[in-house]
Amino acid sequence: MKRLSAIVLAIVTASCGGPSVEEPTDVHQVSWSGVGPQDNDATAALYLEPVTISELRDLLLSSDASELDVALHEGIFSTLEGRYSRSFDQMSLVLAASPESVQGAVAAYLLSALTDRVPYSVDRAREAVEAVQGKPMSTLTAVFLAKICATMAVFEYQQSADENDAPFDGSQWGLPPVWRILGPIARYPHYDFDRASLAQADFRLGDEYFRDGFDLETRLYYPSNDLVGRFPPGGGLHLAETWLHLDAPIERLLIVDTNDDVLVELDGQEVLRRTNTGDYQATVSVTPIRFGPGWHRIRVRFGFDDQDAAFRLQLASPEAIPTSLEFAAEPPADAVMGEIRTLASGQLRTLDMLPAGVLETSSVTLIHHGLRLAQGLGDPATTMALVDRLEEQESLSPLALTALSLPEAQLESPNGAANRRVNMLQRVLDIDPEIHHASLALAAAYLLSDQENEAMALVRSADESLPDELNMSVARFQMLDYLALPELAEDELEWALQLDPENCSVVDWLSQQYVTREYYPDVDQLPEGFRTCQSGVRYQVDQALVNGDAERALELLRRLRSRQPHDAQLFHKFVSVLVAQGHTSEAREQLEEADAWTLTPSERTLLLADMHLAEDRQAQALNILGGDEPPEDVQSNRQLAAVQAMLSGSALLSDLRIDTYEAISNYNARQLPTSSGIIYALDYGAYRFFENGRGVSLTHQILHILSREALGSQGEVSIPGGAIPLRIATIKPDGTILTPEQSLGRETISMPNLEVGDFIEVEYMEYLSVSETVQGMFRLPRFYFQVFDAPLAISMLVLQVPESWPEIQLDSRAGAPVPEINVADGRRSYYFTAEEVVPPVQEYNAPPFSEVLPSVRPSNHATWEHIAAAFSDSALRVVRPTGAIARKVAELTEGIDSEREQIRAIFQYVVEDIEETGGFLSTDAVWTLRQDEGERLPLLLALLESAGFPNELLFARSWANDNTPNAAPDADDYPFTLVRVWLSDGDVIWLEAVDNAEFDFIPPAIQGNTGIVVLSDRSSVGTQVQLPVWPVETNTQVIDLDLQIDEAGNLVGHATELVPLSNAGYLREALSMVDDDRVIIQELERGMSSSFQGVSVTGFDISDSDVPEQPLQVSYDFQAQGFARQDQGVLVVDTRIFDRGLLSAYASAPTRQYPIMISEPLHEVMTVHWHFPAGWEIEQLPENRSFSSFGINVTWQASAGTDGEQLVLSRSTDIPVGRIPASEYQALREYLTEIDNVEAIRLRAQAR
Repeated sequence: MKRLSAIVLAIVTASCGGPSVEEPTDVHQVSWSGVGPQDNDATAALYLEPVTISELRDLLLSSDASELDVALHEGIFSTLEGRYSRSFDQMSLVLAASPESVQGAVAAYLLSALTDRVPYSVDRAREAVEAVQGKPMSTLTAVFLAKICATMAVFEYQQSADENDAPFDGSQWGLPPVWRILGPIARYPHYDFDRASLAQADFRLGDEYFRDGFDLETRLYYPSNDLVGRFPPGGGLHLAETWLHLDAPIERLLIVDTNDDVLVELDGQEVLRRTNTGDYQATVSVTPIRFGPGWHRIRVRFGFDDQDAAFRLQLASPEAIPTSLEFAAEPPADAVMGEIRTLASGQLRTLDMLPAGVLETSSVTLIHHGLRLAQGLGDPATTMALVDRLEEQESLSPLALTALSLPEAQLESPNGAANRRVNMLQRVLDIDPEIHHASLALAAAYLLSDQENEAMALVRSADESLPDELNMSVARFQMLDYLALPELAEDELEWALQLDPENCSVVDWLSQQYVTREYYPDVDQLPEGFRTCQSGVRYQVDQALVNGDAERALELLRRLRSRQPHDAQLFHKFVSVLVAQGHTSEAREQLEEADAWTLTPSERTLLLADMHLAEDRQAQALNILGGDEPPEDVQSNRQLAAVQAMLSGSALLSDLRIDTYEAISNYNARQLPTSSGIIYALDYGAYRFFENGRGVSLTHQILHILSREALGSQGEVSIPGGAIPLRIATIKPDGTILTPEQSLGRETISMPNLEVGDFIEVEYMEYLSVSETVQGMFRLPRFYFQVFDAPLAISMLVLQVPESWPEIQLDSRAGAPVPEINVADGRRSYYFTAEEVVPPVQEYNAPPFSEVLPSVRPSNHATWEHIAAAFSDSALRVVRPTGAIARKVAELTEGIDSEREQIRAIFQYVVEDIEETGGFLSTDAVWTLRQDEGERLPLLLALLESAGFPNELLFARSWANDNTPNAAPDADDYPFTLVRVWLSDGDVIWLEAVDNAEFDFIPPAIQGNTGIVVLSDRSSVGTQVQLPVWPVETNTQVIDLDLQIDEAGNLVGHATELVPLSNAGYLREALSMVDDDRVIIQELERGMSSSFQGVSVTGFDISDSDVPEQPLQVSYDFQAQGFARQDQGVLVVDTRIFDRGLLSAYASAPTRQYPIMISEPLHEVMTVHWHFPAGWEIEQLPENRSFSSFGINVTWQASAGTDGEQLVLSRSTDIPVGRIPASEYQALREYLTEIDNVEAIRLRAQAR
């Protein structure tokens, strides 16, 4: 993802107008310029209470939010979660649908922040923000927009003033008090957006804290990936705040263990000031204070020059230890509403806010503040004037920072922005040649200008100016990470750990890199620091869980718990793993023993309820939750309320659930075959969608176990990740229900006391995410009404959608049930039912299940454009033509003038040198390039793009034209992926990035079929393309045998085979792996042993296998002993050396259930020339036979040679891709039987 520059932030927020808020009669009524509220109290509270993203989504699902608001907030949630590609989709939808609305303004802001590869300029975002003033908006939108403006204001201006100045509180710049509430943390404006996302902007005091007695310890990390993070001296200033609720008063606030400047405010009153004395252990007390029980706001401003700085606050009470210490990233609604009322109307920032005489001042800090403001307001003249002032002051650090952050439009230089940056940084080095930060900054400027060679040379030369190689390695990591080169940055960290294996800061950074790309190697492959540093041990916990080693995870968690007994986050993970491993007794003991510092009453209540739910004790879970009237602290917890609602039967799918005992009773009344060992007494699926596009699903299956074999195959069950289990149980014939030890958090669940005759019940629900494109768009999984492994007593599918939605698309196949449609209560319901369905016979080489089993796939608004949108987003992330890609292209094409040959060189490198690891547009091309393994397709596309060759991506399938005319678009049905590349003269080259693929060739299975464009800069997505057909000779296998038989029946032969392009690649690869021709000869002898006995092969030869785009010719000589037999003066020669090839697979069954699906075409000509001893003649010539039907043409011919001593037998086969109806199978089988009956020819000796 492209990084967000400070300038984008500054310009976007420069025009943020504050919403004016009238004195509301209700605390949730917030308006913009006096216009009334736009949504209900529940939605208004979303950002005013400490809730999780999951809870926010659930709340939106049940609210009356508009389609636009749902899409907007889903984009916001995705941004908070770091899912930037999904946020990009949602914001694009909102901006396209309503560009002038408030939602459009927020969308424009986020789009400009997320990427610079889309046509949304900074100016467009600024105009959108200005346009929303005076327009109505929801409370949620108003608060979020205010947060944008205020946070960015703090982002720009919260840097410490000159030494001995008064502490900066925002008043110097005329900032309204809102930033104190809505701007929870400020960082340098050049800090990259990937790390300073909204999720981290909401960072609160206490994210990583340890509670021990009276102490609250918080560790905050400096944004160390920032290249110039140590500019200016002193490290800079950070802000953090949190709200805490006490049930006892506090009288004293201490700060210990720090050597940094700290200012602490409690409820807006300065209660502590700590000045750096250089004494790390210094403790500073404060004037006695007294704050009573209730909510209090703690705000901390601290500056430091240590990138691993920490401080500890101590809260002390003379009366009692607080038993309730609740933290919140956002204050409660009643506490914040007074602050929201102070939102200023009009501009937050103007040039008038610049201090008088800023252009004449010698204060570097003031110049820097003014520079940030001038940049944010898009004033290039003032910007450059201040840059000149910085140069005059010879201020090295701010000057280097400015050089990297200035946008090109403001760098007024004859040689362009790149040279101006380089010149400014070179000036820094001229002033102080030993300042390695400037060297790295200059290297970064080179990289920003695509001058990577110069950049890396400069970094290497900087080694000499750093006495500490470890610091140099860390500095290189910071630069590379800042420039979005994560793989190279990771290499630097691993090198740094080799220099200092015990460096926990490096371990922390490296573990973050590993987690980001989901890299979890074996433990013995981890650097040593991962075994000693706490962040490394935490990473090993996740690694063990990913690798399925829960016992090791528990061992590590116990070790961490001994060091950090009051870490709430660690405690939650520990208990979850205990439950997942079935250690419910120990988990319950941990819950009961946890003190108030580790677990709040609400958290304890929820976990205990979850414990009962895991054991399927719903009544106990309801009792823990307080029945119909839970305790006050439970009522305030939305997650608890949601669990209670689900348990008490008021869930969104409760009216669609099927009673277990009723289903078993109905099953017992049926008679079904029991040979399979299991029967599905119930196979049920239900989906319900709502007006806002969201939905929920229910899956309910009941299996009857009828054999001991089924006990082994069905004794472990699983549910999808993220699903909510409603009922998982063993049901005895007498109705007794046995639940597993636990049913949450494990990949599989062992069914308790399972015996033959028991039933297994699995019921779970899932939330369906809101549409990624338009309201009501979905593509559900295919639902099958017949399966191969067992009979179905009853198979049912229910689909409910709002009545206002258009008719649903139904892709029904192979005689799926016709739905009963009912409209009532504002819903349109589709009911599909199939009863007493026996399993079919699973034939050899059968077609795909989706082609032949009765099934239906419901969808709505499904188009290729929607499918391709996701691929396009993936391509933006993984197909990156970086400098490394460009260098590889130059290496591969060096000295090659022909465009075609350049593309060939790129293609051959990808398919021959890169090991495919699977996936589809999921692996970064740069990563694959560096590792020589990964996903080939992104690398191929990146290389082609870097080389300047236009290309597009297509899907194809071998039977696309005749399966179901009403099929909804679905990428899963298209197994072939092709790349079409254009040359400058308009010619086209076709590529397939798979093993053994031939250059400019597509598989015969799809030649002449239709391809679907899914990713292209030239064609419209969804465009159908007629795929070319190669000349028949390129797809035809030619076999020619010349056989000489002597009077004793021995045989000498010569074989010539022409291997078509479709198989040549596989043969070339096999030949490349064999050094000794003898190995090939042995394989030939083994292959011929089915037709001949006593075979020996000699004289093997093959045409040049390195010549591409040409069929391969293979020839060899062979001998066979006793091939023919003498019978009373007659030489009997067996002619059954013809392999029927593809058709032989279909001759085994007397009847067929399914059509024959031909997915691979066959074009073959086989000719056998028989030569007999002189004086022998043919007694009877075999009859010619032919078969022609459904596009298949086979001929079998025999003719005598002119000299009477030769017989020529030939067979030609032409089988295209397609299907043979089962009803016509008998004709093909009869023909194959006829060929079987032609066993031998008889030769009689003739008198000389």
